Amino acid sequence: MTSDFKMAPWDRLTRVFTPGAFILVGVISYDLLFRNESGVWFTLAILSPVWIMFGLTYLFAPRGFRVSPEGVIIRRPIGPIVIPYADIGAVEVVEQVKPGLRLFGSGGLFGWIGLFAIRGGGSAKVYATRWDRMVRVKTRQEIYLLSPADPEAFLEAVRQHQKLTTYG
Repeated sequence: MTSDFKMAPWDRLTRVFTPGAFILVGVISYDLLFRNESGVWFTLAILSPVWIMFGLTYLFAPRGFRVSPEGVIIRRPIGPIVIPYADIGAVEVVEQVKPGLRLFGSGGLFGWIGLFAIRGGGSAKVYATRWDRMVRVKTRQEIYLLSPADPEAFLEAVRQHQKLTTYG
């Protein structure tokens, strides 16, 4: 049995930062393309990397989660990430996570994506839209922090599948 879970709503910073970044870069793009004397090729050389980064961030951002017989699946436009049940040691709901330094990824554009240091020690792969009411999935090698809209139902679905996998 497969269960799909929506992403939690964006937190305040993501709701402000994502459209704000698009508006800012859009205004700069308009100004450079239509009001600046620098030349189109120079302008495109400056703007292209920024728009490409926006596109890549969108492609890597999670769109939801699936709990399936294969494992926990993080759904993304660029392709899913599968966390097999055999690798999962613990799953729990965490009320509040204090992020530290972003080591690699996006810090607010379309959510929180990538590798983050966590205050208090350690690091985690984060696929989230908020830092509260997250699900922490501990595997043999790493920790994942996920933000399904209904963390308790997600947790219960994972535990049911783990029972079936372990004892079935």
